[in-house]
Amino acid sequence: MEVRKLVKAGKHSHSVSLPKGWLTHHGLKTGDSVYIIQGDKEVTVTPFPTAPTNEVKERTIEVGEKSLESVRREVTSAYINNFTDIRFSKVQNHDDVLSVLQDFVALEVVDQQSTTIAVKDLLNLSEINVDQSLRRMDMIIRTLFKEAEPREQDLNKLYFLLYRLVKGAMKDQKMADALNIKQDNLLLTWYLTVNLEDIGDILEKMPKKSGLKDLESSYLDAMKAYFTNNKELAEEVISNWQSQKPKKGDAEQVKQLATHINNIARIVLDLE
Repeated sequence: MEVRKLVKAGKHSHSVSLPKGWLTHHGLKTGDSVYIIQGDKEVTVTPFPTAPTNEVKERTIEVGEKSLESVRREVTSAYINNFTDIRFSKVQNHDDVLSVLQDFVALEVVDQQSTTIAVKDLLNLSEINVDQSLRRMDMIIRTLFKEAEPREQDLNKLYFLLYRLVKGAMKDQKMADALNIKQDNLLLTWYLTVNLEDIGDILEKMPKKSGLKDLESSYLDAMKAYFTNNKELAEEVISNWQSQKPKKGDAEQVKQLATHINNIARIVLDLE
C-alpha cells in the first residue's frame, strides 16, 4: 500500500496521480479514459474497456461429398474460434450451405461462384450485450412453455454467439472487459447458456405442453434469481426440486427439464 496526496483540481474536485506501473500494465497513456466506480467508503479506478482488434483469420471448408451435418460442425468450429473469413470450396448445392449459415449471427455471404462461396464475419463486439442475449434466450423459452412455435434457429443463433463470446473472453481479457463479464463468472455464463439451449431443444420436441405448469414456475423463478442474483430464491428452487424430484413414471423429457432448471438455480449460488 502507498499513500498519495490529493491535489486541488478546479472548484469542486481534487485529483490524485496513478502509479506508473499500473498505467504501463494496462497500456494507458495521457488522454485515455478510465472508469471511476464510487462506493460508500472507496473509489475504484479501472481501465476503460475497449473491444480487441479483430485479426484476420481465414479458413477454407471443402464441401464436396460431406454430409450437411459435417459441414455444419466445421462452420461451428470456425465461428466459435473467431475466424473472420470462411471460404467454401467444391460446393455442389449452394442452398444447403446457405441454410447452415442461418444458424449464426453476423455471417454474411460476400461472393458466390459456381463451386465456391465466400463468407465474412461482420460481428461488431461494441454492439453485443451478453445480458441482453441471455434475456432473449429466456424470452424464447418462455414462449416455448406456452406454445409449439418453432424457434430452434433463433435459439441456435444466440447459443453459438454466446459460446463464441465466452470462449473468446476466456482467452482475451480485453474481450472480457468489452463484454463486461467478470472472469470468475465466464464458465458459469457458458454453463447457463448450455442449459438454456437444452431446455429450448426439449420444449421444441414436446408435442404437448400440458402438465408443465410447476416446471414453468420453477424455470421462471430460477431465471429471476439469476437476473437479480437472488441466492435465496435460487435455494428455494433447489429445495423444491429436491422435495419433488420427478417420479419414476414421469416422462424422460420432464426429468431432463427439471434437471436443467435445477442446474440454473445452482449457477446462481456460485455467481460472484
